[in-house]
Amino acid sequence: ALSLSDALEEVPGAAMAATSAAVAAVARTPLNHITSETTPLAVALPQGCPLLGQVQASDSIATAGSEESGGSMAEADRRLGSSAARRHFRQRRLWVHFHLHMQATGFDLVAGLIGRGGRRVRAIADATNAKVRIRGRGSGHLEVDGVSEAPAPLMVAVTSDHDDAAGFRAAVAMVLQELQTSEQRYKLFCRKHCVRSSAVCYSVGAASDGAEGVLGDLLVGIP
Repeated sequence: ALSLSDALEEVPGAAMAATSAAVAAVARTPLNHITSETTPLAVALPQGCPLLGQVQASDSIATAGSEESGGSMAEADRRLGSSAARRHFRQRRLWVHFHLHMQATGFDLVAGLIGRGGRRVRAIADATNAKVRIRGRGSGHLEVDGVSEAPAPLMVAVTSDHDDAAGFRAAVAMVLQELQTSEQRYKLFCRKHCVRSSAVCYSVGAASDGAEGVLGDLLVGIP
């Protein structure tokens, strides 16, 4: 590539002063703003100057970069829009997580909670139109690309439509009954196998805005 000093030597003396000023202006111009039409250097340089060719070449590069950047921005906007839609969807739901602490070798907590073939959680869903999932580490629910569990504590997640507060409350009440039954099974298992049981068998995790107001007294006494 032609160096700036070499190119300036080929600029006619009459244009040297203007060119020098233009060079100083270009030095303050971001690279992606340098074009053959908008840069003072391009305007000052006479036709046939080798440096003008380099500036014109930079124009093509800058234009291509702008087009590529525009594509990237469009993709970013699409992703942001999708994320916003998901956030809006979650905001239109009532949900609560109950973390499960009933851990003991040989105690199958998940199978007991969901029932044979998932009949227990399915019965809750059928009765309340809520969604009940056991997810997180140890759940066996492969929700990350269908190959791994969510990197979260083992939990029961209850979700309902935001406009169905009654169904949400009923679903949580039924889930808590199942958790109480599982707690009894767990403590019996631990006594039988001389295993120290957890002091807290389940606790309230995260909840959506408005969920605690709907559930009210159902959460009293639960850590």
